[in-house]
Amino acid sequence: MFKWRYNHIWKLYGQKKYEEAEAEAMKMLMEPRLGDFHRAGMHLLLAGSPHDYVDNAKQAVRLYGKILEEHGSNFSPKEQSGIQNLINRSKQALEKALRDQSDIERNVREYLASGKTIDDLHDEQMKELQEREMELARVEMSKEEVALGSQVPPSSQSVPDDAGAARSSGVGGSQSADRKLPMETDEEPPTYD
Repeated sequence: MFKWRYNHIWKLYGQKKYEEAEAEAMKMLMEPRLGDFHRAGMHLLLAGSPHDYVDNAKQAVRLYGKILEEHGSNFSPKEQSGIQNLINRSKQALEKALRDQSDIERNVREYLASGKTIDDLHDEQMKELQEREMELARVEMSKEEVALGSQVPPSSQSVPDDAGAARSSGVGGSQSADRKLPMETDEEPPTYD
């Protein structure tokens, strides 16, 4: 049961359905019988999310390390290499998360040093969020208009990419929100065969 859910969640992530994948990963982490491999994989996936990304990356490193330490002698060389690869990817995700967290903290300090308050920061972030939501709504409306007004299927229409609208660009938002985990271009997400 966990194997199928685990692979399905990574498939959602691979399809860029990040919010759905993250929500499912959080649900899976609440399973009391979830094993270390699946738990580590869900933490690795969540290390690319905009929330608790540092803690998730730390947990992925810890759990994959525990797997290798406790069971590595029973693994084939290929399995040992696979777990070591996941440890390395988790460490890269942790390094990125720590850099992002440091950048955010520096940006907040600079913002506050300029004489503005936390309330000002919050107001600006809310305004930015509302503007992004309005832009997404405009993009969706333009997609619908193009689809309705054309004989060409909507998937072949040239529509502006709205992926950047979900990213935080200002102070206080995670730069990890781009949800890009450190993987080689030819690498697949960690699935369980």
